[in-house]
Amino acid sequence: STFVGREAELQAIREYLRSDSPWPLVIHGASGCGKTALMWRAFEEIPDGRKPIIRLIGTTPNSSDVRSLLRSLCQKLREQNPREGEFPSDIKALGEELQEHFRSATPEQLLILFLDALDQLSDEESGRMLNWIPTSQLPPHVKLVLSCLSDRANDDPAGQLFAELTRRQLPAKNIINLDALSE
Repeated sequence: STFVGREAELQAIREYLRSDSPWPLVIHGASGCGKTALMWRAFEEIPDGRKPIIRLIGTTPNSSDVRSLLRSLCQKLREQNPREGEFPSDIKALGEELQEHFRSATPEQLLILFLDALDQLSDEESGRMLNWIPTSQLPPHVKLVLSCLSDRANDDPAGQLFAELTRRQLPAKNIINLDALSE
């Protein structure tokens, strides 16, 4: 693929994935600045044995509601890490199951999630509140790489996600602004 530039940002993602940082990594910028391309590139670099999961939100009708997103994540995680019990259907139980998957990550079985275009989440079932992403530190061996738009006003629904993530006061090194790319 013809992926040019962004070496510093790719390196920052690699370092995050190797680090013991207990916070998500947030990639943000204006529409069309290359967030998705960067996330795919970083995702494709990870060896298969590490089994990362990637989801592009808003690319299909189901992918923009939080219940479908959580269901899809939990299904994929159950393939990697089978669990007893029925598959949850309500949003609260899905969120709890996702947290259990987070807590059961180990050094041998890291849990690496790439979630692109969080701003595409609908507000149905409070999807934009991101209640399913821990507001405190992530459990050990969990890495969340998130992307969202950051060029929208806070009262624009697409701007709410970045505002929500900003409120969480992540360390500066866990925030990559892609708008800064020059020619």
